[in-house]
Amino acid sequence: MVEGFTFDDVLIVPAARTRVESRRSVDTSHKLGEVEFSVPVMTASMAMFDTANPIATQLDSGVAWRMADAGAVHIFSRATPFEQRMEGVDYLAAGGLNTGLAVSLDEFFEFQPKLEKVQGLVSIDIANGALIPPIRWRGVNPLIIGNFANPEAVFREGTDFDGDFAFKFGVGSGAACSTREVTGVGYPQAALIHEARKNSGETFVISDGGVRNPGDFVKAVALGADFVMTGRLFGGCLETPWRSFMKDGVEYKPYRGMASREQKGSEDFVEGVSGRVPVTGSLYSVVESLEQGLSSAMSYVNATNIMEFMAKAEFVYSPSSQVENSTRV
Repeated sequence: MVEGFTFDDVLIVPAARTRVESRRSVDTSHKLGEVEFSVPVMTASMAMFDTANPIATQLDSGVAWRMADAGAVHIFSRATPFEQRMEGVDYLAAGGLNTGLAVSLDEFFEFQPKLEKVQGLVSIDIANGALIPPIRWRGVNPLIIGNFANPEAVFREGTDFDGDFAFKFGVGSGAACSTREVTGVGYPQAALIHEARKNSGETFVISDGGVRNPGDFVKAVALGADFVMTGRLFGGCLETPWRSFMKDGVEYKPYRGMASREQKGSEDFVEGVSGRVPVTGSLYSVVESLEQGLSSAMSYVNATNIMEFMAKAEFVYSPSSQVENSTRV
């Protein structure tokens, strides 16, 4: 049996001495191919970020351009027709804004010549990445493939795959994903990223799910995630297109997993849930809080850039720390 750990189980150990006098002197930027991020975070590929309401199929690109403007990125979900996603990426790219689109496996092989010319990011987005067959990729940027819940999946790079790739890890760790409850399948997200990084070589590692606060985001990066994908942190932002509603004096927005019954429109293979999240404020403020948390952690570890942060970060394991970590006032 493999022993794993979650984000709650570990803390980043600060350096005994640091020469980084201020978090303002660190560089939180990172690149995935030609796409540069001021902070390495991606909005999850969910319909709630891409459509005007839960039943719409017309693409709304507001979240995508705001994420790009904030120095992060959004990858359009599979909730809208393929051509709309392509047009959305091309439109934003023409304005110098980074974005991307998720595609099914069938869409990828049908439209691969078009996808290899996309100036943004392309992500094959399926529930079980182990089903993805060998691919020869010659796109502008690394092809994102996933999702995987086995850290050894990255070993396939260089054997089954030809080209530049980014492996997306995370099954069942998302706030609206019920895969672990329904199937019993999964891998603790923090341990998954840590092990995948050790296996990755030059391949990019993307952590998808399990992030509930800026501290979890920072831990994911320190454990080896080149980029972190999260839906929960952005679900309650004012700029997301689904309308908010009031309940018991609190303002909420709908939050719906892509594998939920409501999103799929059927009872078949439901591995997601629907619910609500409190309205939390601006998308820009969320990105800023992640950047500030990361830059502060880097200063504690005596690191001035992302790669140095990953190399220098050490961890202490303590399941009891999840109680001590929480504010209690």
